[in-house]
Amino acid sequence: MTAVLFGTALTGTAFAAPARTKVVGDCQHAQYKPKTITVFCDQTLILTRISYTSWGRNVAKGADRTFQDNCRPSCAAGKGIVHRDRFTLDRPKTERGVRVFTRVRIYRAGKLFKTYPLSSPTS
Repeated sequence: MTAVLFGTALTGTAFAAPARTKVVGDCQHAQYKPKTITVFCDQTLILTRISYTSWGRNVAKGADRTFQDNCRPSCAAGKGIVHRDRFTLDRPKTERGVRVFTRVRIYRAGKLFKTYPLSSPTS
């Protein structure tokens, strides 16, 4: 009887690996390590050409080129400015059954520049 119980424990789902934490990179879908993260869905702040240095269950880090519209005189007529930045994704939360990062912190010239909330998955 001991062997049967032991065999059952090894084949059960209790040992399944936890699901990967993802990020909503396109304002809709949770993705694992996207190359682009649209922070503002009106396209005025986008992390592009992302290179990840680490990706864990609670924190992901990387470098990117941050495209930011200066919105002068308006966002529609504004000029896009690109910066080489570093970023951290954190504050994971389960939304719609998927674990996603809910905040991005952007670092410029080695210092915290801005912190923004991230989109929730819509599907």
